[in-house]
Amino acid sequence: MNRHLCPCCSHPLLRHVSYKRSYWFCSQCHQEMPDIENILETQASSQHWSSQFLPGYHPPLGGWQQSEELDCSFKVSRELQHLTFLDCLTQVAKRRCFEAYLEQEWQRMAQEQASLSVILCDLDFFNVYNDTYGHQASDRCLQKVAQMILKAASHPADLVARYGFEEFIIILPQTKAEGAVRIAEEIRQGVKALQIPTNPPASQYLTTSFGVASIIPSYEYSPKMLITAAEQALHQAKEQGGDAVNSWSAARKSGVVPIP
Repeated sequence: MNRHLCPCCSHPLLRHVSYKRSYWFCSQCHQEMPDIENILETQASSQHWSSQFLPGYHPPLGGWQQSEELDCSFKVSRELQHLTFLDCLTQVAKRRCFEAYLEQEWQRMAQEQASLSVILCDLDFFNVYNDTYGHQASDRCLQKVAQMILKAASHPADLVARYGFEEFIIILPQTKAEGAVRIAEEIRQGVKALQIPTNPPASQYLTTSFGVASIIPSYEYSPKMLITAAEQALHQAKEQGGDAVNSWSAARKSGVVPIP
């Protein structure tokens, strides 16, 4: 059970099991989580990972009765956690939450011997865009790209996070390299279809580059190695001019996916 930590406060989660359902509960921040073991098997909820595991998700507490004081405390705690663990501009997870979730899913995929993929996304020449159009336009651009990524990474167990100023990262549990590449390509084409004008050195509209890394976690590797592989794949895509999806997996060498 120690591997199940609250993504908000890192407090160990308690498991509640009844004949009707099972779920996890954080006694520190008074927040209920879906049963992590069952989240990939159930199709009952269409909510994105961020609405289930981050403080925006607030299901009823079932058999627990909340006092008025507890309810008030919960609302205040919820708002503070929202500011702490969600990026205010893009409404995706912050890097801290990403790192905690990656560690959790690494352990889970290692036990299941299932693939774990990450996608690192970078907006091409975004410093030029920022200098040309200003911070407000850059903020709107980041919001649009974040929504496009959330739309593509829609599995309940997927997590989208802001990794840097113009970088996003996606965790895809139980997803092989081929599936991750398809998602990255969907995002690349989707962002291009937005036709966000930019001051080109390379393109009339804003483009994106991607580094994809996939592995079946084991004691031979570490989450840091997976991130490093994604960063290197992204670097290769950028070196070749951007607007590309570059992939790496433990089973094969990396290669740039041709752009139609």
